[in-house]
Amino acid sequence: MSYLSFVGYPLYSNNIAAWNTGNFLLRPVSYATKENGADCRHLAFHPKLPIAAAPANNVGAVCFDRETGAVEKDRLQLPGSFDGINVSDLKFSPDGANLILVCEQNGNHFLVKAAVHLSAGDAAKVKKPVPPPPPPPAEPDGTTHLKT
Repeated sequence: MSYLSFVGYPLYSNNIAAWNTGNFLLRPVSYATKENGADCRHLAFHPKLPIAAAPANNVGAVCFDRETGAVEKDRLQLPGSFDGINVSDLKFSPDGANLILVCEQNGNHFLVKAAVHLSAGDAAKVKKPVPPPPPPPAEPDGTTHLKT
């Protein structure tokens, strides 16, 4: 779970903190957005790998190890220079192979696809199908009801 703020966390640090929801007693991981020129108000998590990414004007995005906060400088293959391009948001593609950047330059808005560099082990994890959720439990009379 991450805390996104205009001023960052801790207050006025311009960094992002993320907590392990399995144990709130642990100190949060800190993503050093300020020192890496990234935005502390937007963050995307990879759907299958321990990667977090924040948008960064003029460079596209900064990737972090989700668990340690370490910057992963060679994680993205950007399609060209981002000089003068503002990146306002980003999302990983559902398959985790790309990062989609929401960009603006001179009043023009557009999307840019950046490939995510994957090791052989990462690629195997990304290709592994996600198991479907278990079926809802049956009622004593044999009927099944979905709870909303």
